[in-house]
Amino acid sequence: MLKEPAQQEISSEVAFWILDAWQRMNRPLLVSGARGSETKLEPAGVYWVSPDDSKVSLALLSDDGQGEVRKVPLVGARFSFYATVKAAPTPEHGGGFWRSQLIAKLPDGKMLTIVEPVVPSECLARVS
Repeated sequence: MLKEPAQQEISSEVAFWILDAWQRMNRPLLVSGARGSETKLEPAGVYWVSPDDSKVSLALLSDDGQGEVRKVPLVGARFSFYATVKAAPTPEHGGGFWRSQLIAKLPDGKMLTIVEPVVPSECLARVS
Protein backbone atom coordinates (compact mmCIF):
# COMPACT_ATOMS: atom_id res chain seq x y z
CA MET A 1 0.00 0.00 0.00
CA LEU A 2 1.37 3.41 -0.98
CA LYS A 3 1.54 6.02 1.75
CA GLU A 4 0.48 9.59 0.99
CA PRO A 5 3.37 12.03 1.43
CA ALA A 6 2.87 14.98 3.74
CA GLN A 7 2.82 18.51 2.47
CA GLN A 8 6.41 19.74 2.34
CA GLU A 9 7.96 23.18 2.46
CA ILE A 10 9.97 23.85 -0.69
CA SER A 11 12.37 26.55 -1.82
CA SER A 12 11.29 29.39 -4.10
CA GLU A 13 13.55 27.88 -6.80
CA VAL A 14 11.59 24.62 -6.70
CA ALA A 15 8.25 26.49 -6.59
CA PHE A 16 9.15 28.50 -9.70
CA TRP A 17 10.37 25.32 -11.41
CA ILE A 18 6.91 23.78 -10.78
CA LEU A 19 5.16 26.93 -12.07
CA ASP A 20 7.38 26.94 -15.16
CA ALA A 21 6.63 23.25 -15.80
CA TRP A 22 2.88 23.91 -15.54
CA GLN A 23 3.28 26.78 -18.01
CA ARG A 24 5.29 24.70 -20.50
CA MET A 25 2.78 21.83 -20.28
CA ASN A 26 -0.16 24.27 -20.53
CA ARG A 27 -1.76 22.57 -17.50
CA PRO A 28 -5.29 23.59 -16.54
CA LEU A 29 -5.23 24.73 -12.92
CA LEU A 30 -7.53 25.98 -10.19
CA VAL A 31 -6.44 29.01 -8.19
CA SER A 32 -7.62 30.74 -5.04
CA GLY A 33 -6.21 33.95 -3.61
CA ALA A 34 -5.19 35.59 -6.91
CA ARG A 35 -8.10 38.07 -6.83
CA GLY A 36 -8.36 38.38 -3.08
CA SER A 37 -10.68 35.47 -2.24
CA GLU A 38 -8.80 32.62 -0.57
CA THR A 39 -11.84 30.33 -0.60
CA LYS A 40 -13.10 30.43 -4.19
CA LEU A 41 -11.26 28.27 -6.72
CA GLU A 42 -11.14 29.71 -10.23
CA PRO A 43 -10.01 28.08 -13.48
CA ALA A 44 -6.57 29.37 -14.45
CA GLY A 45 -3.32 28.71 -16.20
CA VAL A 46 0.24 29.95 -15.74
CA TYR A 47 0.75 32.69 -18.32
CA TRP A 48 4.25 33.89 -17.45
CA VAL A 49 6.90 33.02 -14.83
CA SER A 50 9.73 35.29 -13.66
CA PRO A 51 11.82 33.66 -10.92
CA ASP A 52 14.33 36.54 -10.99
CA ASP A 53 11.56 39.01 -10.06
CA SER A 54 9.64 36.50 -7.90
CA LYS A 55 6.47 37.05 -9.93
CA VAL A 56 4.01 34.87 -11.76
CA SER A 57 1.24 35.92 -14.13
CA LEU A 58 -1.89 33.80 -14.06
CA ALA A 59 -4.54 33.72 -16.76
CA LEU A 60 -7.81 33.60 -14.83
CA LEU A 61 -11.26 32.79 -16.16
CA SER A 62 -14.19 34.48 -14.40
CA ASP A 63 -17.69 33.11 -13.88
CA ASP A 64 -18.94 35.07 -16.90
CA GLY A 65 -16.28 33.50 -19.15
CA GLN A 66 -14.09 36.59 -19.35
CA GLY A 67 -10.33 36.13 -19.16
CA GLU A 68 -7.91 38.25 -17.17
CA VAL A 69 -4.16 38.07 -16.70
CA ARG A 70 -3.17 38.83 -13.11
CA LYS A 71 0.44 39.41 -12.02
CA VAL A 72 1.07 37.99 -8.56
CA PRO A 73 4.18 39.11 -6.67
CA LEU A 74 5.67 36.27 -4.65
CA VAL A 75 8.61 38.12 -3.06
CA GLY A 76 9.23 36.74 0.42
CA ALA A 77 6.62 33.98 0.06
CA ARG A 78 7.03 30.65 1.82
CA PHE A 79 6.06 27.73 -0.40
CA SER A 80 4.72 24.27 0.28
CA PHE A 81 3.85 21.51 -2.16
CA TYR A 82 1.79 18.36 -1.96
CA ALA A 83 1.43 15.66 -4.61
CA THR A 84 -1.04 12.85 -4.13
CA VAL A 85 -0.23 9.21 -4.86
CA LYS A 86 -3.79 8.52 -5.97
CA ALA A 87 -6.27 11.11 -7.14
CA ALA A 88 -9.19 11.51 -4.77
CA PRO A 89 -12.04 14.01 -4.49
CA THR A 90 -11.70 16.53 -1.70
CA PRO A 91 -14.27 19.04 -0.43
CA GLU A 92 -11.70 21.85 -0.11
CA HIS A 93 -11.06 21.63 -3.86
CA GLY A 94 -14.68 21.66 -4.95
CA GLY A 95 -15.04 17.89 -4.68
CA GLY A 96 -12.97 17.42 -7.82
CA PHE A 97 -10.07 15.08 -8.37
CA TRP A 98 -6.62 16.64 -8.06
CA ARG A 99 -3.00 15.57 -8.41
CA SER A 100 -0.98 18.28 -6.65
CA GLN A 101 -1.16 21.67 -4.99
CA LEU A 102 1.29 24.51 -4.53
CA ILE A 103 0.69 26.97 -1.70
CA ALA A 104 2.39 30.35 -1.39
CA LYS A 105 2.10 32.01 2.03
CA LEU A 106 2.71 35.69 1.40
CA PRO A 107 4.43 38.03 3.89
CA ASP A 108 1.17 40.01 4.38
CA GLY A 109 -0.58 36.86 5.66
CA LYS A 110 -2.50 36.15 2.46
CA MET A 111 -2.28 32.79 0.76
CA LEU A 112 -2.25 31.77 -2.91
CA THR A 113 -3.26 28.17 -3.59
CA ILE A 114 -2.77 26.57 -7.01
CA VAL A 115 -4.33 23.16 -7.53
CA GLU A 116 -3.47 20.89 -10.45
CA PRO A 117 -6.63 18.89 -11.12
CA VAL A 118 -6.74 15.54 -12.84
CA VAL A 119 -8.26 16.27 -16.25
CA PRO A 120 -11.02 13.91 -17.50
CA SER A 121 -8.85 12.39 -20.26
CA GLU A 122 -6.33 11.29 -17.60
CA CYS A 123 -9.11 9.64 -15.59
CA LEU A 124 -10.30 7.75 -18.70
CA ALA A 125 -6.75 6.61 -19.48
CA ARG A 126 -6.47 5.07 -16.00
CA VAL A 127 -9.73 3.17 -16.43
CA SER A 128 -9.00 1.73 -19.89
